[in-house]
Amino acid sequence: MPKVTDNDFHGDSKVASPSLTLPLEKKMTEFFLPKFPHFLQGHHLTLLSLPISFSLLFFYYLAQSNINYLWLSSLMIFLQWFTDTLDGALGKYRDFGTRRWGFYMDHLFDYFFLAAVVMGYTFIFDVDSLPLLFLFFVLATGFMVSVYLDFGATQLFKIHHFAIGPTEGRIFLFL
Repeated sequence: MPKVTDNDFHGDSKVASPSLTLPLEKKMTEFFLPKFPHFLQGHHLTLLSLPISFSLLFFYYLAQSNINYLWLSSLMIFLQWFTDTLDGALGKYRDFGTRRWGFYMDHLFDYFFLAAVVMGYTFIFDVDSLPLLFLFFVLATGFMVSVYLDFGATQLFKIHHFAIGPTEGRIFLFL
């Protein structure tokens, strides 16, 4: 079996495709990358997804008794988007990090975040909504798996379909 090198890996290079928010994300990335403190690296931003996901779940739990905690849940969704958007870009900008580890962990933590969202919704919606939440989870994870399988088959990492991608999904969650 031939040895696979990082030069053969293209998971850190998304295929440019139209997206409703992509131009704004590019401007934000260009603005923030030079401003990060030097001790902060891309993998630190990736790892922040775990405490953000647990915090999100905790705030949804608290929202059962006080709906105002949903504001903090929305803040966690925003923070996860911010760190997820900039983690790989910061690693490339500083030429620091491991591309395969970043690809794997970033997407594993995206799954954990999605699971935290759906689990959190079970705290604030009534029992009759559980089939819809389950359907949402199945469709969302199916989309994620489809993106990764498509990458494995084509070596093209396409995360936007019909001008909608992860950022638009988070905006939906935020709203």
